[in-house]
Amino acid sequence: MKEHRKFIRLHAPIGLVYRYASRHKSRKARPTLVRNLSGGGVSFVVRDPLRAGEIVELELQIPNLSEPVRATGEVVWFRQAAGHAAHEAAVRFTDVNPVDLNRILEYVYAVGIG
Repeated sequence: MKEHRKFIRLHAPIGLVYRYASRHKSRKARPTLVRNLSGGGVSFVVRDPLRAGEIVELELQIPNLSEPVRATGEVVWFRQAAGHAAHEAAVRFTDVNPVDLNRILEYVYAVGIG
């Protein structure tokens, strides 16, 4: 089977805070953990339901960085985990500062490839 991803994906339980970008939803910070991360996006554990197409603001707590990496992204999918309180969502980055994107890529490659 051929892999179609542009970026390698790192399975890493790093901290993440997300907020709804919409003014019509609560903008309360929701801390959680990353399931996997790449230069194109992130999947993470959620307790609140998200819908495909929703825009969220993200702050990634990449180890050894003093400031969080910030990005905005679009929810691509949301899975409800049967029998679990937590669910999973995947977000594709739509707006990320090139410096922050470089920090993500450096971390993914350093840890993923070694």
